[in-house]
Amino acid sequence: MDFYYYEQPQITKIIPLSGPLEGGNEVALLGSGFEPLKGIISIDEYAWCDFQGVGITQAKVMNQFKAVCIAPSTQTSGKVKVWLSINNQEYTDDDVYYIYD
Repeated sequence: MDFYYYEQPQITKIIPLSGPLEGGNEVALLGSGFEPLKGIISIDEYAWCDFQGVGITQAKVMNQFKAVCIAPSTQTSGKVKVWLSINNQEYTDDDVYYIYD
């Protein structure tokens, strides 16, 4: 079994900042460090977006600086923190929020 160390990815911005309660819209996460193990493992198998308190959806890592996920649905409006995992274990902890309206 091989182990790899890499810097934790960082999310600096999301687009769009808000969306409908029904979810289903694409949310782009922008930042850095999204492909630290490119060529070693298939990141897409392990990449997830966590909309805190709402749900977790599969992420598609586009490149080192961008990942895309689909916002899950919720019944409550408000802002939720968005985290990204590229190893299906550890999540980012950046102050980036998505607003359900």
